Amino acid sequence: MRGTDGGHFGSQRGFTLLDTVVAMSIVAIALLAVTALHGARPPERRVAALALQGALAETRALAASNADVTGSVPTGATLTVVPLPSGRGTQIAVFASRPIAGAPALVADSGFPPISLPVAMWVVGQTTAAQPFTVFVSSSGYASIAANFAYDPARPRSLTNDPGCDEANGVAITVADDLAADTHPFACRGAQYDVDTNATLAPGRRS
Repeated sequence: MRGTDGGHFGSQRGFTLLDTVVAMSIVAIALLAVTALHGARPPERRVAALALQGALAETRALAASNADVTGSVPTGATLTVVPLPSGRGTQIAVFASRPIAGAPALVADSGFPPISLPVAMWVVGQTTAAQPFTVFVSSSGYASIAANFAYDPARPRSLTNDPGCDEANGVAITVADDLAADTHPFACRGAQYDVDTNATLAPGRRS
């Protein structure tokens, strides 16, 4: 797929982001291998939190390179977080464009294939482990969160407007495995999930 200036999205983002995402993936795999070698249970929630952080970085970069300055609706990008049908795990996927009225149809990001993770994820106070959520990132880098909404390419649908982000009360996302749950802050401006800082908000309820 091409951007509005005719160039490929991947070439516009360059190699820095790609190298970063690949490096994060290698570190995550190495972490799993080392813990398995020593007989310890892999910290699945930590690996998944890093994967979510990497997916958001990809979504931000895609949104920045996918700005439709000629249209009335900036294009941006989308990150979906959807519970697996089995009830044991979550899938993360990245798309170009946003499912809001007036924006072009979403296209799967070929540079970041969907990832299935053996954890539950939810937005504190907005969703449960059994509900999906979607992060929209505008071309300016601002994030909005649509609770209990998942974009399905097979049955596409749009929201009437951008859902916004609750900056006043703060936003946090929890990642949980079978052992524990870690909750970290999410910044609406910049669309960043900080896996190195524990959120001060009350933990969300798992269904």
